[in-house]
Amino acid sequence: MRATYDGAVRAVAPDAPSYAVAGDPRPAAEPARAGVPGASLAPTPMVRLPDRSQLLPTWQAMSPARRAWEVLGAPLGWGLVCGLVLGASGGLYLLCAVISTVGGINAGAQHTRYRDALLRGVSGGLLLGVAILAGFALSGAEDPKVDLPDPRLALLALTTIPSLPLSAIGCWLGRALRGVARQRR
Repeated sequence: MRATYDGAVRAVAPDAPSYAVAGDPRPAAEPARAGVPGASLAPTPMVRLPDRSQLLPTWQAMSPARRAWEVLGAPLGWGLVCGLVLGASGGLYLLCAVISTVGGINAGAQHTRYRDALLRGVSGGLLLGVAILAGFALSGAEDPKVDLPDPRLALLALTTIPSLPLSAIGCWLGRALRGVARQRR
């Protein structure tokens, strides 16, 4: 392994000259390796991985349109899908619920402060619950394929309360991925 001029570390043959590294402005020599006809010591193109901070955008780095989609569009749209499925199949609805938990973790991971992630979790869980009920009403089905609480508005508590630990876990994971130091608040 050798460091290149652009700071990346790449694997290079042990007997390669020091200039036979990708990113080096000097020309690479191409002597054949002993016993391997046609092989050369020319640098092998390497895939450059994105910076860890680019893998998961923070809330502050998002455009206003993206923020609106993340806060309103995603939970309302997905909730409508879940509500429509609720009238058709219990198994698919449970799959939608599992996918919703991943969405709650992802929403929390976009924040660097726990308080912001928790507020996002409350709003997302509440909007998801409202959209599930609206989607079920739009489906025209008489009975849901999964038992809902009575009164049905109690579903809002079942979508909002679990969103709190999910968004906190997401915030913790996002901070760990970005290498953010511990912050209070």
